[in-house]
Amino acid sequence: MKKHILQLLGLSVLLSMSCSEELIVDEVINSVESGGALRNLNVSNNLDVADGTSTYAIILEAQDATGGDLLQEVRVNVGFNDRDNQGTDTTALSLFRTIPAASFNETTTRTTHKLPVATFTVTLNELVGHINSTLSEVSSGDDFIIDFEMVLTDGREFNSGNATGDVTRSGTFSYFNSQFRYTAKVGDPQRLVLESIEIKDENESGGRLRNDDRDTVFLTFDRDVATFETIPAITRISASGASDDNVGTLTKSEDDDVWFFVYTAGASAADTVDFAVSGGETVAGFAMKNDTIKSAYIADNESPKMRVGATSVSTDGNGKFLNVRLELTFEALDKDTVAFEISAISPLPNPAFDTETITRNINKGDQVVVLEFVPQVDGAAIDQQGLTFNIKTDPDGGTGAGIKDLVGNEAPESIRVSIGN
Repeated sequence: MKKHILQLLGLSVLLSMSCSEELIVDEVINSVESGGALRNLNVSNNLDVADGTSTYAIILEAQDATGGDLLQEVRVNVGFNDRDNQGTDTTALSLFRTIPAASFNETTTRTTHKLPVATFTVTLNELVGHINSTLSEVSSGDDFIIDFEMVLTDGREFNSGNATGDVTRSGTFSYFNSQFRYTAKVGDPQRLVLESIEIKDENESGGRLRNDDRDTVFLTFDRDVATFETIPAITRISASGASDDNVGTLTKSEDDDVWFFVYTAGASAADTVDFAVSGGETVAGFAMKNDTIKSAYIADNESPKMRVGATSVSTDGNGKFLNVRLELTFEALDKDTVAFEISAISPLPNPAFDTETITRNINKGDQVVVLEFVPQVDGAAIDQQGLTFNIKTDPDGGTGAGIKDLVGNEAPESIRVSIGN
């Protein structure tokens, strides 16, 4: 009998717990506010930089707590990202079009929910016009940003800024698939596209050229090119107007999509060089879009300037020099070990002191070298006073130990320095 009573009590507790849990679940569910989503059913991006009538299209399904009946409108905002910095500047999002709820009236086999569906379609010409630009200013690889905002009849708005991760998630295990904001990349399926241009030389100069034939310029195109219908033409534009430079023949490398030419800069001390690439075809009749690599390189035939930055001195209690500290500043330097010779300048009244040699290791890109020494005569510190002395960067007299910049230009052999009392 006792056993049966315990079983009845257990059943009663379970029923009580079950009812309580149901009430709690109902309370939680009832307290959750239903939102809205624009489910992405399909995207078709055919934007072609050579065809202003090419289109971007996306099919959207409107979802809300009432099966789409709360939808008032969808605002479409458009922005632009200039990926190659060669044309129209990046443009912020702004209102492009408003899609009323009445336009969500399409039927499609892509959904089984019987929810409102609409297709947004836009041409490249329309997108370009919205950012107040022209087709010639848009390059393959640039992005248009298509941003959707869902507005409900109760005034609430849903967009990429307030949507949760569960709503915006795409791919596997995604139900809503509602990203709200999409990137429409501009392509060029017919035309050859220059993807990158870079210089490589024995000094790894990072875009600086010298007037010799060590500089090789590599062009990377958007596809594996076994043969060209027409080989691109390479021209250069010189800011200083120099005409004693030379562009070598464009030659295919071991990689089918990479070509190169050897460029010999002119003798101008400093010049900014642009390269223009045009005329290349992989399909007859579809010439590549002209690409100008603006302010791409600097022809650098100047020696790196050596200057004196901060200076400081310290003395002991008897007015004798304890230390002289100098900061020498340069342009970006190449990696090297350099000896500096510090010597007094004769004749008097400049005080004489023993010549000091200091060796420093210089890392690639360094612009400041610190030298510290004690002015002495026969090993004894001299009195503090104004000093004028010479710093020589190549004390061995031209053995190649001098400071060099990233393209191999040598710094001046010496510099005169004066410090006060």
